[in-house]
Amino acid sequence: METLRRIWQLLGNLWSRWPVPIGPADGESSSTSAQAAAQAAADEIFAPRHSFEEQVHVKEVDPEDVVGKRSQNLYREGVGFREIHSKTRVVTTTGTIVQPEQIAVKCSHCRGYDSETYFCECGRGLCRVCKRGLRMPDGKVQTFCPEHYELAIDHYDTWQSQDERKKI
Repeated sequence: METLRRIWQLLGNLWSRWPVPIGPADGESSSTSAQAAAQAAADEIFAPRHSFEEQVHVKEVDPEDVVGKRSQNLYREGVGFREIHSKTRVVTTTGTIVQPEQIAVKCSHCRGYDSETYFCECGRGLCRVCKRGLRMPDGKVQTFCPEHYELAIDHYDTWQSQDERKKI
């Protein structure tokens, strides 16, 4: 209650032409108590304010973008500032949300990001959406990019595949 009274008196001193007398507190002289009260009120009123905010951003990454893990921004607000820390999460080509550290491949076909890597027979890295699997006559599944998948289908030996299935 005493602090509020002193703040009220300080504000009265600042806004009026004539100073409002501040009575001495217990055991203090009048000039030092007024000065201390004014200083305490000013310190309390004009103290810088700091706010901290942490955000999570989920975004789809453009093909030409770099995936940042986190960012920090400072904004001035009045006499203080606001600090915002942002953590990034990435939406992969399959729609799953992962941390940037989990990104394993940038697809050579669609240019999207994925957390699982597949490679075509030609060596191109693919995401789960663009990979194509073809069961070969020997029973193994080979992974192809969309362009080479079409070529593999065109050159697929159905007679050999049928003969291999009869042996099993």
